[in-house]
Amino acid sequence: MFSERRQEGHRPVSLLTYRIHRILNHFFGDRNAPIALPVLSGPGRGMWLRRSDNLEEIRSMKHVHTSRGSKALAEICQPGWTIWDCTASEGISTVLFSRFVGVDGFVVSFEPNRTHFLRTYDNATLNGCNNILFMFASVGLPTPKATFKPPVCARQLSLDEAYQDGEVPIPHLVRLDLQGASLTALAHAERLVREQRPLFVLEADSAEGFAAIREFTEKYGYAMQSLEDGAFHTDPSQISGSILCSPLPQKA
Repeated sequence: MFSERRQEGHRPVSLLTYRIHRILNHFFGDRNAPIALPVLSGPGRGMWLRRSDNLEEIRSMKHVHTSRGSKALAEICQPGWTIWDCTASEGISTVLFSRFVGVDGFVVSFEPNRTHFLRTYDNATLNGCNNILFMFASVGLPTPKATFKPPVCARQLSLDEAYQDGEVPIPHLVRLDLQGASLTALAHAERLVREQRPLFVLEADSAEGFAAIREFTEKYGYAMQSLEDGAFHTDPSQISGSILCSPLPQKA
């Protein structure tokens, strides 16, 4: 039985909503291409997105587009910016960033999972996004290109490797979901951080993720701010939701 209990950071999704979504997918979608649902509120209003047929992911989609964090990001991101989205998952954040930066901006979308990569491309196409560079890759440890062989392979690379790639535009903001291999990504971004000082939006839900954020901010001189309530913190574990890391003024 699905609970109606409100969870922190999420609006409740009723059993009726879930069943309606299941019925629509049964008659009008298929396993590889679920139906597109409209976003009715928040910064993503007016977009259409496909998500897999899962209650938690439906709840997540509703949360992403109506949360205070997403609204704060819409105000932070400027037209003409370049954003790196690591990793894209099914493309919700990538499509949102595409809207935020406008036609003169650019989004680099990193995603190593083939199903999610194709879903991201599908969602971007569905919404007419033509300012996205799709990277079939994960962000984490540096890995030699020679390790990977065609025809289908997702490369892993570091943030510094992506920065030094002449075909990848330099970011004003990097969104990084600190799970799996990407936990080590902040430890391999020294050149990017020291030379460009981009903003970082970090997602973490584990002790390891919080430790990586603390180490990063102390080493490179970044301030931590909650995107949900705008408050500044010295301990990332005190923040619920996305963490905005902004560079502090450098000493002369």
